[in-house]
Amino acid sequence: MNVSAHISQRGDQPHASGPNGPLLLERMVEARTFTHRIAVVLCLFVLIAYLTVVGYTRYRVWGQLEEQAASYLDFVASARAWNALHGGVYVLKAPGVESNPFLRDLGVEPDIVTADGRVLTMRNPSMMTREVADITRGDNGVTFFLTSDRYVNRSNAPDDWEASALAAFARGESSVSGVETIDGRPVFRYMEPLYVEESCLECHAAQGYEAGDLRGGISVVIPYAGIRSVMVRDAWILGVLGVLLSGLVFGSTRGLIRRYQSRLNGMNAHVELMAATDALTGLDNRWMAIARLSEEIARAHRSGEPLSIALLDLDRFKTINDTHGHAVGDDVLQHVAEKMAEVVREYDTVARVGGEEFLIIAPGVCLNDAVALAERVRLAVGGSPVDTCDEPIEVTVSGGVTELGDEEDRADMLLKRADEALYRAKRLGRDRVELAPRGPTTQSTR
Repeated sequence: MNVSAHISQRGDQPHASGPNGPLLLERMVEARTFTHRIAVVLCLFVLIAYLTVVGYTRYRVWGQLEEQAASYLDFVASARAWNALHGGVYVLKAPGVESNPFLRDLGVEPDIVTADGRVLTMRNPSMMTREVADITRGDNGVTFFLTSDRYVNRSNAPDDWEASALAAFARGESSVSGVETIDGRPVFRYMEPLYVEESCLECHAAQGYEAGDLRGGISVVIPYAGIRSVMVRDAWILGVLGVLLSGLVFGSTRGLIRRYQSRLNGMNAHVELMAATDALTGLDNRWMAIARLSEEIARAHRSGEPLSIALLDLDRFKTINDTHGHAVGDDVLQHVAEKMAEVVREYDTVARVGGEEFLIIAPGVCLNDAVALAERVRLAVGGSPVDTCDEPIEVTVSGGVTELGDEEDRADMLLKRADEALYRAKRLGRDRVELAPRGPTTQSTR
């Protein structure tokens, strides 16, 4: 078994207890929060865009309706001005053509007889406007009315909307528009004021009008149901497109964020692994070894199972470095790490805790079995020379083994006792394993 395989089988993966674990978790939370904020911003953007487009569409439609209504009124006003300029227009009183009875109320005789005996009847501006409106009403549904609060013809009496418009004209307004329901159908209404001109006084002077007085108003009614249905349909289409677009943008943004978050997690995991791993041998480094030993101590106290460690040190490693160079020294360390990983169990921890010092953490193993494990490691290392370009190098290790005491809860106490046993093995000749029983430790002098 090589070192990387040993690490993989132990399931050594970066976790939140590592040096960068809290930072990794914090960045993951920040990424999720950022994604949620993106969703909220997109929803607000789509909503604002939707309301803006719908509002602008309504504004444009309203403006076009007002322009259309104003065009009708310009036409009517021009026709009325032409009629008034000529003092009214006489038409042949054919069958179905009635005289305007309200002219007599104003002191004007509407009918005349020509020399050849034909009867002509006057069509004043008001009557002409009403008859033209009947034609347009039949053609496209658009109609217009003359209205006044000082009417002669009762049909010219203003309704509530027109009365409100007349009041607005009296206050100086130049036009009034709005949507109303007439006979169960929505209509667009537009009205402009009508002022008395000199030509109007022939008929209306008897009512007390003077030139420039507010005579009333001309009201235009345009069918609105079809326009409103189109606006509602467009609003639905825009809403659906907005939802689809926001979903597409959010999905793409979320996928992009997740992709970069995955890359970030991978980089953080790699940093976490590098922070916990010895770069040369691929084993756990001293920081991770101490963390794992503390975890195993807590677990052993909870479960009541034994826990042992072995501290091993290469013999005369400085001589190897000085004689063969540091590159060969690195090869030796890698070779020893591989041999240790091959001998220990899959759930044991092998770590490089110093320059040429290694630690084996063996959970569930008593002292005698830990000594046997350390002996197997010693024999495996000593029985496998390191091949170099010049010559094979014999390598030996010395070890110190100890077991966790019932009252011990600190990793440094266990390590100190193992270090004393290792020092004793060195002092007694090297290439051997010594054990340190449970109990108080003394200061190491190695």
